[in-house]
Amino acid sequence: MVLTPAHGAVMTPPVHFMPLQDDCETTKQQSKWVTLAHWVVGLIMAYVVFAVTVYFSPLVPPITTNVINPMWNVNPKVKGSGHSEMSVYTYFFFGMILPVFVAFLLVRFVTKGVPAPVPHVSHWLQRKPRFLYSLVSYGELLFLAVTVVGNIIIFYYFYIARVDAKSTYDKRMNVAAKTLGFSCVYNMVFLALPASRHCFWMEWLAIPYAHGIKYHRWLGIATVLAAILHMAFYVRDYYVKNDLEALLPCFNCDVGKEGKDHWINTFGWISFFCMFIMGVTSIAYVRRRYYNVFYVTHFLFVPATAFAIMHYGPIAIWLFAGVVLYIVNRMMSS
Repeated sequence: MVLTPAHGAVMTPPVHFMPLQDDCETTKQQSKWVTLAHWVVGLIMAYVVFAVTVYFSPLVPPITTNVINPMWNVNPKVKGSGHSEMSVYTYFFFGMILPVFVAFLLVRFVTKGVPAPVPHVSHWLQRKPRFLYSLVSYGELLFLAVTVVGNIIIFYYFYIARVDAKSTYDKRMNVAAKTLGFSCVYNMVFLALPASRHCFWMEWLAIPYAHGIKYHRWLGIATVLAAILHMAFYVRDYYVKNDLEALLPCFNCDVGKEGKDHWINTFGWISFFCMFIMGVTSIAYVRRRYYNVFYVTHFLFVPATAFAIMHYGPIAIWLFAGVVLYIVNRMMSS
């Protein structure tokens, strides 16, 4: 058969014009890097939760003594040596802030929001077991387990390190009040993450936004409950000491001396009231019938966070990564 120019126009191009093998190799190479990035993100997520949860456990002091303190010329045997105030910030920088932002960049620029390549993980997380009457999913059970265990670990190690067999009842109640404050902060660390549509943790786990909001509500309940107990225990502590006046602001006192505790407590009150109002307006009845009220009052998270930091300064480093990521996610959603 003789090929005419017309036939030649529709002939299959020579192989050297279609480098399919090279394209496949490039795709495989890219796929390997994406898979590696997914595993790194997963490990980072587990590492961050672990690092925050064990902060008061016996695992951290050796790290502080042998790794962090030498970075700031701190000698535990010499009072006032080096910059000991930087130890906490350094721990959270390497334990949470830096890893979280690395994971964020990997999800945005390498995996590009694609869920983790774990077969059926999203489907399994959303399944509701029949033995629990299909009330909650496996993902929700896992989330509740991690939250409850994390709160128990934080409470136990902070409390047990500050009381002993000789501690009085009043001493134990005072330590419990402080411990509940850190339980509140622990829940606040993760509170903002599932509250936006572009939370990279939720995208990586393929958890829908509606489910993420449910986790946000549960963390909010835990935060407000811990704040209420923190407040109640401290009111009891000041009552026993016959010093309830210290819970009120002092306008005629030196803020750096006798007025310091007054204003620290006042800032705590303001932060608590903001949280409490947000909690009340988040009740299903209010949220569904008066959505605008719910929406507007949720902006109280700004003064709630600001006054919480003024109440206890190191809260800033605990919340830094979550707050920054929330702002970035909101910007991406708008």
